[in-house]
Amino acid sequence: MDFVYDMRKCKKELEDTRGEVSKLREENMVLRRRGKSTEERCNRLSEEVNSMHEKEHEIIDLRSKNLELENEKVKVEPELEILRKRFEKLDKRVLCLETGFNTLQDKDDSKNNNKIFGEIGVSENERLKSAEANRHAPNKPCSLEMGDEDGSEEDNVAAK
Repeated sequence: MDFVYDMRKCKKELEDTRGEVSKLREENMVLRRRGKSTEERCNRLSEEVNSMHEKEHEIIDLRSKNLELENEKVKVEPELEILRKRFEKLDKRVLCLETGFNTLQDKDDSKNNNKIFGEIGVSENERLKSAEANRHAPNKPCSLEMGDEDGSEEDNVAAK
């Protein structure tokens, strides 16, 4: 009887041990899945961190380039203003020259019409002398000379 009792006890122990082994295998599989999932998550997070570092470096580079461009802009703005003023002066001169040319052309047309009707006209040399005198008149509305009287920075910018 002792033998049968020991045998039953061993069978019971065997079944209990098999049950525990089965539970441990299930737990092991669950833990392996969790471990694999955790590794995948760790890899994804590492990739995200690396991506964030790359973006941070890109942001730093862009900020540096932006600062360089802002500095260049600050350097160029005064030159741009000088060129803008010079353009305005040149534009006024062109307008003045166009007006003077139209006036001379009108006078020339008028003189040609006067010659046609038999009236005495002004010779070509006299007309040119008159135009030349107007060009150098002290209170002239339009200046034909380039640059400022004070020799400002505009001439320096034009030389560049």
